Amino acid sequence: MLSVWYQLFALGGVQKVRDIVEDSLVINADTAFYELTRTVQGATSVTVPAAGASSPVLQLDAGAVVYQVDANGILTRTEGGQTAAVTNDNVVVDQVAFTHLGPSSESPTVVVELTLSGRHLLEGKQRTEMYRTGISLR
Repeated sequence: MLSVWYQLFALGGVQKVRDIVEDSLVINADTAFYELTRTVQGATSVTVPAAGASSPVLQLDAGAVVYQVDANGILTRTEGGQTAAVTNDNVVVDQVAFTHLGPSSESPTVVVELTLSGRHLLEGKQRTEMYRTGISLR
């Protein structure tokens, strides 16, 4: 009887960790895409990457706004000399790619690919998810 209760308790703990890791990945991806969408749609130009190219750095409006991953694996936004975290420390941004599609002057589109990993191990493994979206300047 005790072993059954222990197994139920252990499974409940594993499920809770799984939920926390999955929620962290989804929340961070949603937050990053919301922030990027608002900023890109409000920008007047994409400086980096050049049209047709990809880069781990996104610069908008002649470098007035810059997105990149810092040394701790956090996606950051720098504007006016102030740097703020876009993702939190529950996830690691393993990879980010910004691809600039379309003409450089008429409504260009930026495709954003984020690969996020949970910082907590799930059943001895790290959970990793890739997210992708396209955002057009207005």
